[in-house]
Amino acid sequence: MATTGYAHTPEGALDFLKDKRLITAADTVLPSPGKTDSTGMYVLALRINATCHYLRMDSSSLASTLVPLWPAPANGQKTCTADEALAAAALYGIDPSTLG
Repeated sequence: MATTGYAHTPEGALDFLKDKRLITAADTVLPSPGKTDSTGMYVLALRINATCHYLRMDSSSLASTLVPLWPAPANGQKTCTADEALAAAALYGIDPSTLG
């Protein structure tokens, strides 16, 4: 699920999540300011209905094979920071269902 065409901002992240129907108007979403790594990948932590999630926004050609949104691990639920999201984005892998 590529995030191409969405601004790498908290507002762009919300637009992406709404357009992909990952959130609805009934959800409570609190995004944090994000961070960009040296490759241009933008990540942010956001709370969706009080649960911390990380969102990876990447415009590279491989982006469609990456899992863009995932729940933060238990030890990241309380703090829910962009630094944690950035560290996790490098570790979180490819969605096997996209490999054909």
